[in-house]
Amino acid sequence: LSVIVFPSNSTLLRQPKGRNSSAHPQVPLQGRYNSTLSDDVPEARTTSPLNLAESSAPTITFLFMAYDGLPHMAIWEKFFRGGKPGKDFRVLIHCKSASKCRHDLRNHPIFNLIETVETEYCFGLVSAMNHLLGEALASGPGHRNDKFVFVSDTTLPVKPFKTMQRQLTSDDTSHFCFFPVHWLEWSNTSGLFGFLKDFNPWHDASQETERMALKHHQWMVLSRRHAEKAVKADGMFPSLLKELKVNSGLPGTVSGCDDEFWHFNALYSGVNVTGALETASVHFNGIAGEDIKYDSHRQQGQCDTFVYWQSTNDGTGGPALKLGELLEADAFTHLSHKVGHPCEITSLGSRSLRALRESPFLFARKVMKGCAVHSRRFRDLADAFDVLVFPEVIPPEDDDDLPVNVTSEKGLSFLRFIW
Repeated sequence: LSVIVFPSNSTLLRQPKGRNSSAHPQVPLQGRYNSTLSDDVPEARTTSPLNLAESSAPTITFLFMAYDGLPHMAIWEKFFRGGKPGKDFRVLIHCKSASKCRHDLRNHPIFNLIETVETEYCFGLVSAMNHLLGEALASGPGHRNDKFVFVSDTTLPVKPFKTMQRQLTSDDTSHFCFFPVHWLEWSNTSGLFGFLKDFNPWHDASQETERMALKHHQWMVLSRRHAEKAVKADGMFPSLLKELKVNSGLPGTVSGCDDEFWHFNALYSGVNVTGALETASVHFNGIAGEDIKYDSHRQQGQCDTFVYWQSTNDGTGGPALKLGELLEADAFTHLSHKVGHPCEITSLGSRSLRALRESPFLFARKVMKGCAVHSRRFRDLADAFDVLVFPEVIPPEDDDDLPVNVTSEKGLSFLRFIW
C-alpha cells in the first residue's frame, strides 16, 4: 500500500464522475471549478487594510524592465500627458545598466530609476520584477483597484491614457495571458512513491490528483493584493523550472523562462486536478478573463500586451494571431522573425497603427529602437502616435499609404521591393 501526499493548499479541482461512480456522490459544480490564493506564503492573509481615506482613487504603476534606456521615451511622455503624475500614475524603472539609464532620464522627472539588482536573461528576472513591486508598494497604502503593470523597454501603449485607465482600474483583478500549451505536471509523487503506486492494486488512476503549473506571459498586470503577496513570496520556488522539467526536452514538456512561470504559480501554488486532464477547466478568483482550459489551442486569460510569434505560441486563433496577420498584410510594416523569439517590429504603416489602436490590446511589444513610420503625414513614429493612437477620436483613414489588401504573396513582395 502506498501513501501519496500532496502538500499544495490550492483548491482541489474535481472532474465530473461517470455514471458508475454513485458510491462517491458530489455536489454538481456545473462544469466550473474555482481556485483561490495559496496560503503557503507567511502572512499572506494578514496584510494591513487599505487606507482608502488616503487614496480615494486607484493608481496605475508602470514597472519598466529596461537594459540601458527607454528608446521610445518621447512616445511614452505623450501618452502620460493624459494623466496626473503621482495621482493617476507612477513610473518606476529597473535598468540593467543603471549609469546609462540615469544619464538618459536626468531631464525626465516622471521616470523614477530604482536600485539595480543582479539579473540574468530568462533565468534571473523574477527578483528584479519583485524588487520593482516592493519599491512601488513602499510608497504607502493605496486603493484596492490599484494596478501594477510590467512593461518592457520595447513596449508601447496603443490606447489613450484615459481609455487604459478606465479598463485597468474598473476592478481589483490581475491580468495574466496564458500560453496555448498544456499545463505542466508539478507534483511531489515522483521517485519511490510514484514507482510504488503503479503496483498498488487499489490505485484508481481516474481519481488521481495531479498538481499542475501554467505558463504565462511575463508582461502581466497585478492587482494590489497580488503585488503584496508576490513580494512576500519572493525567493520561493528557486528551482521551479527544474521541478517542472522546463527546457528538458522530455516528452510533454515545454521551453521557457522563470518569469513565465513564477508569479502565477507562486500566487496560486498551481492547480490540483482530479480526473481527466483533457476536460479540465478552472476559474481563478482574482484573475480577469474566462475559465482556463487544459486542452486549449488559443491564448487564454486577459492578454493586454500584443506580441506576435509567428509560431504555435500564437495559438490557432484569437486576437493576437488576427492582428499579427493584419500587420503582415501591410506593405509598409516590417516584422523581423527570430526562431524562438517574438517578431521585432522595425517599421509601421499608418494602417497598422490604426489596427493596433482598434485592437483589444493596451500595449504592443517588440517595437524596436528606430522603428520607422511610412506615411507622408508624419515626421516620425511619435508624431504618428500623437495623431493615430492617443486621441480619444482618431481622424478618418486617408490614402497616404498604398492599399494593404494584397491578393498574393508576390504582390506583397513587389510592394515591399518598391518601398
